[in-house]
Amino acid sequence: MNGQEAERRRCFPPTQPLSTSSFASAIARVAVAQICQGVGFRSAELSVLDSLSCIATTYMRHLGRSARHGAESSGRTECNLLDVVRALEELASSHGFDGASDINRPLARSGALSEIIQFAAVSDEIPFAKRIPPQCDPEGAGSSSFLQLGEKPPFAHVPSWLPAFPEEFRSKKGRKTPEVTVEDLSGLAVSVTKKRVESEFRRNFLPLERPIVRFEFGICEKPLDECLDSVD
Repeated sequence: MNGQEAERRRCFPPTQPLSTSSFASAIARVAVAQICQGVGFRSAELSVLDSLSCIATTYMRHLGRSARHGAESSGRTECNLLDVVRALEELASSHGFDGASDINRPLARSGALSEIIQFAAVSDEIPFAKRIPPQCDPEGAGSSSFLQLGEKPPFAHVPSWLPAFPEEFRSKKGRKTPEVTVEDLSGLAVSVTKKRVESEFRRNFLPLERPIVRFEFGICEKPLDECLDSVD
């Protein structure tokens, strides 16, 4: 077994079941294949795609870990844009970037971030190769409130505009609901309420009409606090 094959087996174990890690690796492999196709390649060997996918996932993992460490060091539980910029500079420090020697430079004008801005400006957007299934019932998105269900809250201090309690709680209060028999992953037949099955089915699909998400990179001329507040 050569070194390249050993590296591929380390990143993608053949006997590993489909988990979060293997799912992310499969997504990265598709993304890397699209990148290769976008720059002009017509075909690529599987071992090459696996190696590039391993590099991409490792880079993203280290980027997220570094950004999380920056947030925790500042006493915060969530990362913001500055944490991500610091993480980008840390990963780019091995080969250098514009302005790396200037310790007084604002992070919003980071050279590592400017490289990404320039790349996004000259690159065409490549949609994901796989089609994302829409939701069958667009009106069933989200949890319904007591008012929408036409029910009265079981407690006086609970307003009717809040989401209704789970089906199991309402069933325990004496509200009878039709039950259906389904099979779980182990093959055992279990009885659950019909509304719960429909709710779980709707939750597994994305909304039918989704707005197009676009990211716009640029230098913010406002004060740093206003720039961060404008980042969604």
